[in-house]
Amino acid sequence: MLAFFSSAKCPASLIIKAHDYTKEIRDGEMGIISGFHSPAEQEVLEVLLKGRCPIVVVLGRRLKNARIPAVWKTEIEKGRLSVISPFKEYQKYVTKEMSMKRNDLAARIAGRVLIVHVSEGGSLGGQVEKWKSEGIQVNDLDKEIHYA
Repeated sequence: MLAFFSSAKCPASLIIKAHDYTKEIRDGEMGIISGFHSPAEQEVLEVLLKGRCPIVVVLGRRLKNARIPAVWKTEIEKGRLSVISPFKEYQKYVTKEMSMKRNDLAARIAGRVLIVHVSEGGSLGGQVEKWKSEGIQVNDLDKEIHYA
């Protein structure tokens, strides 16, 4: 399994690169896990949904009463997509802390992470350093390191 992350502010050129890379892996057997929240992550999910690989969406809010998009429901019924959440309590808005907890869960489940982009001074950068120090494999899409 591979966790996929990007900061919300991501250059368009890297979103395109993530799109192209995802097209290469979407029909494989490797599962992809993410919160699919940032624009780059959403682009990745859109491409993945056109393929066959397993997908795990980690919500940044509780699962109970969550609105699940129709296209996700179709993939859930096929057994291809799973939706999980580390949260039990209701919170109307996803906070920075919740996003970090969501990302941390995805990285730990996968054991390896692919980063599209990390904004300078953003919280994802701190998480990347923490994951590296804990032995989680972290690669950078911009350096063209591929798992496929």
